[in-house]
Amino acid sequence: MNYSDFADIINEEMNIIESRVQTKWVGSRHYGLKIASRTALGDFGEAILCKALCSRGIKALIVNKGKGDFDILLENGIRIEVKTATEDSSGNYQFNGIKIGNTNYDYVLCLGVAPEDLFINMWSKEHCVENLRVPMTRDGSDSYKLSAGVRRGSRVRNWEVHPLTNDNFDTFVKEKLV
Repeated sequence: MNYSDFADIINEEMNIIESRVQTKWVGSRHYGLKIASRTALGDFGEAILCKALCSRGIKALIVNKGKGDFDILLENGIRIEVKTATEDSSGNYQFNGIKIGNTNYDYVLCLGVAPEDLFINMWSKEHCVENLRVPMTRDGSDSYKLSAGVRRGSRVRNWEVHPLTNDNFDTFVKEKLV
């Protein structure tokens, strides 16, 4: 094809990109989170989960604006790394950049964002060290991907997230921390 200028090339490619937007997100409750920058999405997850902890009587504070080995520090010294991901086209969540080497956190607390719902679960650092197998880089550095999803039917998943409800938050998060 013959292009008259960059505007034609850019417009053609923008049309292709826009056609690839998953329709399940358009007009959904959490559409803004799907199109937000990854930093803004992470900040959202940290804020939601810190406030949820505080609302349950667990004194929690986001440390260093969520930069460093962990994001949330509890009054009792427990350190939580928060990972937030949006639902992919298969209905799963890819929580990226989980470090299992020489890092200073106790738990990874994951928040999955679906078009209309939120999902959570939390795992100890030790569990991640023992079970994460998909490195984020080809050279296999200590940063890993945690692929999780919602249970479908009776098949239990190794990495499962649950709807964010009061009961599930207490079961999968609070009870591990107190």
